[in-house]
Amino acid sequence: MLLLSRRKKALAAWNCLIRVQAHMKGNSLIGRQLYPLLQGSGLNEVKVEPKMVYMDSSKPELVDGFILKTIIPMVEDVKRQALGMQMIEEETWNKGITELHETARSMGTFCYTFFKGRARK
Repeated sequence: MLLLSRRKKALAAWNCLIRVQAHMKGNSLIGRQLYPLLQGSGLNEVKVEPKMVYMDSSKPELVDGFILKTIIPMVEDVKRQALGMQMIEEETWNKGITELHETARSMGTFCYTFFKGRARK
């Protein structure tokens, strides 16, 4: 889960990543479905926990490695498909990428949630 509450165009670009992955039969939201998937597979003692990652300029290694070298490139990588499938206007896309970069600047913040699932056979 990505929190970009005040950056609507960044969220629009992020949602293109989710939609392009879904179009390619991927599921970038699978973390939110871990509990029913593990439970439904017959496993026992199923536990799913959120693992939040928060970044701001006080954590430059996270800003660089996670925002600038992971998240933004992942989103940028689906530009051609997102525009080609008319998911977003190019102007909105470009502004969204700019807004994503703003999260890595001195007054920016970024929050992402991973999910960790555990179970026993």
